Amino acid sequence: MNLRDAVKTDDYELVKSVLEQSSDPGQEELSAALTASVDCEDLRIIQLLIEHGADVNFRSKESPDRYPPLLWAVEEGRPDVIQLLATYGADLNIQSSVGNTALHLALDIEMVTASEWIEPPEMEISKLLYDSEADPTIRNQKGISCIDMVRERNFPEALALFLKRYPEHG
Repeated sequence: MNLRDAVKTDDYELVKSVLEQSSDPGQEELSAALTASVDCEDLRIIQLLIEHGADVNFRSKESPDRYPPLLWAVEEGRPDVIQLLATYGADLNIQSSVGNTALHLALDIEMVTASEWIEPPEMEISKLLYDSEADPTIRNQKGISCIDMVRERNFPEALALFLKRYPEHG
């Protein structure tokens, strides 16, 4: 069984066994497994992979469009994983292949979800990222920052929060 398949079982002991039997899984395999581990309920699997050398900010040269673990954790709505990755040094301002940061993704998901339910957006993940020093002024490839995004899409709670730290963008 390869490492990624072991991770998908969400079985810590199996992942540990596969790692112990592998001579050197290599950065690509470890980091692909780390990205897959975002879906795991057992957070020890993520810790184990990082302790074995998985890079929390890894980008595949073969698949540059593939999300790094932090962006995948945002996409999957996993604040627990986001916190864990941040603890291990994940770059909170890492950008996707189109320049979106984790904060861009979180805000977009929260605003779309809120519009579907016709209620104000919950800011659980975007606030977690912001409180952890994610930068809302970073622009994506279209030139849009998170501050621009919440202003354009009428999200006054987020705009007020961001402008407290970045009043020059008001």
